[in-house]
Amino acid sequence: MFGLEMLDVGIGMAFLFGFLSLFATAANEFIEVIVKSRARDLRDGISGLITVSSLPTEEDVLKKFYDHPAIFPLFKGALGSGSRNLPSYIPTENFVLAALSAIGGAETVGQPAIQALRASLAKSANGSPVARLCADMIDAGVDDIHAIEKNIERLYDSTMDRVSGWYARRSRMIAAAVGLAAAIVMNVDALSVANGLLNGPALRDIVVSQAADYVKTGGSDCGGTGSVTGGQPKATMGCIRDQLEATTLPIGWNDANTPRTIQEGALRLLGWIATAIAISFGAPFWFDLLNKFVDIRSTLKPAEHTAPKLGDGGPANPGSDPAAAAPPRSPGTGPQGDAAAAAALAVRDGVFEPHAWVGDPDGPQGGLL
Repeated sequence: MFGLEMLDVGIGMAFLFGFLSLFATAANEFIEVIVKSRARDLRDGISGLITVSSLPTEEDVLKKFYDHPAIFPLFKGALGSGSRNLPSYIPTENFVLAALSAIGGAETVGQPAIQALRASLAKSANGSPVARLCADMIDAGVDDIHAIEKNIERLYDSTMDRVSGWYARRSRMIAAAVGLAAAIVMNVDALSVANGLLNGPALRDIVVSQAADYVKTGGSDCGGTGSVTGGQPKATMGCIRDQLEATTLPIGWNDANTPRTIQEGALRLLGWIATAIAISFGAPFWFDLLNKFVDIRSTLKPAEHTAPKLGDGGPANPGSDPAAAAPPRSPGTGPQGDAAAAAALAVRDGVFEPHAWVGDPDGPQGGLL
């Protein structure tokens, strides 16, 4: 069945891309441990909320923010141009307290806090988004500091969504770059693998069996279906590489699959690029797709062994024998006895045609019934 073959190819490709995506995710985590990009993204997002880049006091405001008691315990060291130990996550409540203090607000409650905040904003001339939000609310007659804090929380949450987008886009780029490097080093050509699965029934059955076992057991020891072992990205990369080598997928370098012409090299490069693009979708996408493909296959596979097809020589209803179920032949010998038996069968099967006997010398006597 061609449709089942294509489904098996899809299972094999999702299985391969899932493992490679896990490898890229682990590599991205390893890079993050070194460069601290999450903390840098968070710092840039906070800077855009509480400072104005054109003012010389930008670093002073940020230093005041990170030195606040609600923020300082979240990281080691101090804010600096070369600091790589800044927090990668700051709770919303902590940000509100530190932000109000950084832009000059007083940490009191009630009407005195509103008056102190108004005076501080007028004195500091801080034109940051948080400062403008506070000033606009005070000018609108809001005299509840908690209402101002709630609006600052919403502003912070929306900014963190944007910061998460920065990190996600960079992670996809890193995953694509790692995927391309892994595809070249391990010679994972998506086009060759797909062709091998499509034209190799034995290979296809083995890979599908391995993928089904993988899904059934809930993933591998390298981090499950779509996650990376926490805190050990380097070990996870080695584990995934070993499991890829243990599969029967047609990957890796050898004399037989080394391109020898420019055309073969161009096709190999295209296959590597296709692999890198697939890896950029991420491990959760591929393992979720793998689960769905395996579920569909487990539903379709038993249907191949249901009732036999028409024209295969077997009875339409297994266990029944038309010859045994036929009524006994009517008494009589010769053509008339045979015709009577045929008439009985025709009546039983609902195809009785009395006019067919008119003028037939071998038909039953008496004309029309």
